[in-house]
Amino acid sequence: MLLFTALRIIPIALSLIETGGDWDRRNRLKVYSGLHLLSIRQFKRGGELFLDALSTFTAYELLSYNDFIALTVIANTLSLKRVDLKKKVGVELLLTTRMLMCLGVADYGLSGSKPGPA
Repeated sequence: MLLFTALRIIPIALSLIETGGDWDRRNRLKVYSGLHLLSIRQFKRGGELFLDALSTFTAYELLSYNDFIALTVIANTLSLKRVDLKKKVGVELLLTTRMLMCLGVADYGLSGSKPGPA
């Protein structure tokens, strides 16, 4: 039911944003659309939208910033090369690498440090 609602509402929101929406609403829509795309396994496009909204994330009603970063890293790990991921996510990635390792996500060689004992 929620999937069908999202499929119906997101295109309407996109058309409204194109006719007149500020940057905050545009970025929130990117986060909502990206999360929807991740839920239907379109990781590449969802990850791209998350990367676009990374520097101006304001959708705290949907996700915490740490959860947003974790989802951004996980989604883009599937579609980007390691070097590109490190360039695009940058400092945020380094701050959350330890958190991702605690969740059981592989280090992926991004933190520059060796993982400690489990």
